[in-house]
Amino acid sequence: MSEEREQPQRLTLVAGAHDAEDRSLVGADAEQAEAGLDPGADGEVEREMRRLSRRSFLWGAAAATAGVGGWRWLATRREDDGIAWPLRRAHEINEQLARDYFRGTRRTRQTGG
Repeated sequence: MSEEREQPQRLTLVAGAHDAEDRSLVGADAEQAEAGLDPGADGEVEREMRRLSRRSFLWGAAAATAGVGGWRWLATRREDDGIAWPLRRAHEINEQLARDYFRGTRRTRQTGG
């Protein structure tokens, strides 16, 4: 069994339609040149992707650091009835909201029927 390898074909552009350097382009770059796109734009796109990736990584690192710092801060707070005081305050606020919302005098209107 002999396997034939497909050789890449060199695309030839119409003379005079593009610069001399465009005639040497092959494959995707030649297709971009024919479509009127800048073949060097890929490099610009890749630089922008690297810049955005770096920025996203830094924001992720900052968010993780803030989360760990917040957890450590919470773990070092004094306890109030067995839990850290910030959590106790949140429980008390939640309790007060629930009492106000579900109090016995707050009822729906009864319709006669």
